[in-house]
Amino acid sequence: MKEEINRFPKRSERARQTRQRVVSAAIHCFVADGYPATTMVEIAKRGEVAVQTLYATFKTKRAILASAIDIAIAGDDEPVPVNERPWMRPVWDATTGPATLRAYAAAVRVIQERSAHLFRVLDSAAAVEPELTELWQVSRERRRFGAAGVVNAAVQHSPLSNGVTTEQAIDLLWTFNGHQPYLDLVDECGWSPETYQNWLGDSLSQLLFGSGLA
Repeated sequence: MKEEINRFPKRSERARQTRQRVVSAAIHCFVADGYPATTMVEIAKRGEVAVQTLYATFKTKRAILASAIDIAIAGDDEPVPVNERPWMRPVWDATTGPATLRAYAAAVRVIQERSAHLFRVLDSAAAVEPELTELWQVSRERRRFGAAGVVNAAVQHSPLSNGVTTEQAIDLLWTFNGHQPYLDLVDECGWSPETYQNWLGDSLSQLLFGSGLA
């Protein structure tokens, strides 16, 4: 595959642009119409590709949604892990537990601004589409794994509050870092993303390193 890319760079770049265009079209369709109502024909039409090309590239609608979620979280399709993205760097560079969590709140805001509505699509669709059950479960497990990494980094700098265990700290981050609090506060209550970020950072810092769970 690497040799193919080196031999045909223009062809590879065109294929990448096609994928990006299709994913962008799919995100629009999924958010506007929902997963069950979105068809491959509609995605192909909006993405300006032939339906045959769409199937050849992604195989299934589920694969398109999975790719859309991955790209929305990361911000692009570069093969760079989330934890190595520039907007995650402040989390690992922080020197206190609260500073780690406030940096993490900024990263969560970045992720949710791009992906919250897609995760709502996944939640709704997984309830009626068995093909999405695994994707839904994996997305939750990945989010918890990320929360564990942040907690482990934070406790290297500051001890948790009395009564808060490491597992409880992970539970709290996993609960707070999801898309639903973002959608409730920003979409439903009209908070600005900055206000949401500040609330998230302050709340997590207080719960884990302030007065505890009591």
